[in-house]
Amino acid sequence: MIAVWGILVLAMLAMLAIFAVVLFRKLIGLLHELSELVARTAILDGVHRAEPEPRPLPAVLAGPASASPRWHARRYRSRERRSARRTARIARGTALVNAEATAIHWFQR
Repeated sequence: MIAVWGILVLAMLAMLAIFAVVLFRKLIGLLHELSELVARTAILDGVHRAEPEPRPLPAVLAGPASASPRWHARRYRSRERRSARRTARIARGTALVNAEATAIHWFQR
């Protein structure tokens, strides 16, 4: 009886050791891939440039004089899209209840 339990404990320890080795290898692979990702994003971010990259002024600091025309243009485009959607819905509804569409004799064979 003790031998069976001893074999089971040894099998469990061997299995845990195998899982630890596999997990360690995956961790090393993850760290390798992470270092490659950091190197790629550094290139894409422009870290290697000698001159600083020009940054736009935040809209909060721009003031109302420059933000107002953009806001009004955005509102105008929004109203135009809303009006176009409303016109399309009305046209669809009109087409659904049109006399020609309802005059189909669906009950005849």
